[in-house]
Amino acid sequence: MNLPFSESFCVKVADVFEQTSSTEEILGLLSMAVACKDKAAAIDLGQRYQINSESRDLNASFDAYLEAVKLGEEEALVPLERLAQRVSAEKKLELSTVYQSLFHNDEKAAYWRSKSMEQSNSSLTL
Repeated sequence: MNLPFSESFCVKVADVFEQTSSTEEILGLLSMAVACKDKAAAIDLGQRYQINSESRDLNASFDAYLEAVKLGEEEALVPLERLAQRVSAEKKLELSTVYQSLFHNDEKAAYWRSKSMEQSNSSLTL
């Protein structure tokens, strides 16, 4: 479902209300925009989850950047790969799948699949 506003509208609204709204309200607004396929909101949401001390959640940040990539925002690959170093094996495998299915990049897909396997194997030996 696409709403009748520009992609950056929700990001602008979130910025304006940042001083008067709670972090939770802003994250909710941006999450709704991402659900409506707003690439800019996905990037902003990823940044807020990654940087904001009140809402720091690397998995949620990874998910937001991943959604931005799926929506066609290739610039989100940079923070996504950086975060992939710090998240679960399952998240690394998701990134591998994206590289394989969206970008047909076998090398990157294999790299992230191997990183996922390494992490899974190391957690099994503990």
